[in-house]
Amino acid sequence: GQLRPLAQATDPLDVRTCVATDNPTEVVTAGAGNVCLWCLIHMVCQVQVVEGLEKQVFSQLALAPQDSKYGHRVFAVYGGSVTVVDLKKGKILERKNLHYRCVCVWMFVCK
Repeated sequence: GQLRPLAQATDPLDVRTCVATDNPTEVVTAGAGNVCLWCLIHMVCQVQVVEGLEKQVFSQLALAPQDSKYGHRVFAVYGGSVTVVDLKKGKILERKNLHYRCVCVWMFVCK
């Protein structure tokens, strides 16, 4: 998609969680119905995924390292479920119900 300055955003995004990427100039945010990759230098959203996330309110994020076999993916937790988003392609890859209770802690570990 086309990059737009934050000042020109039509609707503010709900942000409830944030995590830094391997690149010191990028962060990933998530909240009610969105997962976004931000460039901190220009303060623009480089990748915004909202389609199919309308009812999900994300509370935690974990990132796969860009150089891992998983590529540039974010694992976004909502309740007892997780949505996997490809940040390079800007699309949802997978959704899984992990537990009937809310997930309290979430991290990604590469072996």
